[in-house]
Amino acid sequence: MHRCLAVPEIFSEILKDILPSDEPRLNGTLTSDACHLSLEGRPVVESSEELYQTLLALACTCKRFLEPSLDALWRTVDSFWPIFVALGISERDLEEMITRHRNPYYPRRNPYHPHLSDLSEAQFKELALRLIIDADYNKAQYYLSRIRIFKLHAIPSALLWAVGELSRKWGSPLLPNVRELHLTPPLTKDYLIFCGRRLVHVSAPLSADSPSLTTHSYPNFDSIYIPADNTKDTNDVVSSFIKNLPPMRVIDAVGCNSMPGTLEVIAAMSSLRSLSIGKFPDLSSSPAFLSPGRLLPCLQELLIGDIDLDLCTQLLYALEDPSALRQLHVGYLSTTGATLQKFMTTVATRCSPICLTRFTVSSNGPRRSADAELPYSSKIQPIAVQPAALQPLLPFVNLEYLNINVFTFNYDDGFVESIALACPNIVTLCLNEHPEYIKSRNLTLRCLYPLAKYCPRLESLNMGGFTFATGPGKIGVDGLSRTWTHDERYDVVPGLSLHFLNSSQVGVIDRCLVDIAAYLMDIFPKIRYVDYHPLYFHIRDVREPGWNDWK
Repeated sequence: MHRCLAVPEIFSEILKDILPSDEPRLNGTLTSDACHLSLEGRPVVESSEELYQTLLALACTCKRFLEPSLDALWRTVDSFWPIFVALGISERDLEEMITRHRNPYYPRRNPYHPHLSDLSEAQFKELALRLIIDADYNKAQYYLSRIRIFKLHAIPSALLWAVGELSRKWGSPLLPNVRELHLTPPLTKDYLIFCGRRLVHVSAPLSADSPSLTTHSYPNFDSIYIPADNTKDTNDVVSSFIKNLPPMRVIDAVGCNSMPGTLEVIAAMSSLRSLSIGKFPDLSSSPAFLSPGRLLPCLQELLIGDIDLDLCTQLLYALEDPSALRQLHVGYLSTTGATLQKFMTTVATRCSPICLTRFTVSSNGPRRSADAELPYSSKIQPIAVQPAALQPLLPFVNLEYLNINVFTFNYDDGFVESIALACPNIVTLCLNEHPEYIKSRNLTLRCLYPLAKYCPRLESLNMGGFTFATGPGKIGVDGLSRTWTHDERYDVVPGLSLHFLNSSQVGVIDRCLVDIAAYLMDIFPKIRYVDYHPLYFHIRDVREPGWNDWK
């Protein structure tokens, strides 16, 4: 018989289930179902409205719940509004002040108060400072000290200046315990007034005015994400910034091309665990750089947007411990079948089949999302890839994400079955080629059967087209019937997103739509999405009658 829990233990169990985890991911973000404050300053929840309502009810119920509930409600803030409300400005006054300011990002007139005159920049600064300069430090920090993740999309410069003045008056940062700073505007020293010495991760575009982040000011800072800027070339700015970084754990600059000098600085970071860069530089003038067994002893994730596969093969030999790699994502613009085969063999030789869980080799660059569609470069020379080239990957039994994207990939049902048997933990599988080359495909719907049978965790499947004329019957699956019960090891059965449509197959799918739907529904317990909408809607109609009834 289970023992009875005391009241504090009951509270602890409830909060343990609903509060977010503090365990950081490798990429510097936090695994969290935390709620956050919306642009209007109202608390909302990232995962579900029910979680927010539960936290709010707990906060209002009992003092024992109040503090941990407030911690969760204020953990993630994605606007400047809640900060100013905590400083004592009402939402109405803040909205009125912004509306009156001459700023193209905000309406010039408040339709509810047309009599209000516009504020100049100087007047805006003066008014903002006057409203917050006497803010009660202890009262404000009761809320602001709970913020761990701060996401700022935009803020009027006058408000940014005002909080800077307040921070200088207090002699402390506005958000002393913030760990992550996510900015949409370029990083400047003005935004660092929000951050204290607990800062760990920064995500922001860079400009020539971006300051260096030192361990003296931010001793825990070890993770940076630099998004790509498609409007201008920022490679020099990014390279200069990286050269001044302290030893890092995570560097994510996949949208920026790396310079040889920058790469030398990165290579000296012995604690680096995750590296994502754009184009890998030509190192023909520095052959000693890729000396075997000397680079990045702690590296666990490597993503390179564009690299010559011969050079990538050398890089795998240059890594001190490639067997520690958990993720390897490689993009290339041109290669040969022999070079690709050599690279795959090197991956199998140097990487651990136990540790490696996510792998990409793609002719249009590695992608963070399996559903992302990127154009193929017209400069890529098509090569024919045989399944034998990927045979070295079959011992990697713990693969959860496999993305092979090449121009022509002559694989068939048997190869897909070998993947299913070899990788029972697969969650995302992408086996793609250029749309022009999938017309003569030996792949049929039968290949889905072993995936459904042996891969119960499968959530995303992208295979770029089937041949429906092969095999007996209308759709080529006669003789196949499910011989297993759907896996019940998971509390929530994973939903499958299936991408296989080719425009030349629409007519065949329409003629056999009912049979195809019946086959898919039989072997997969839950289908979340199919990229041919008539087929997807039919499946939804069968499984969820009335789902599209608007009455």
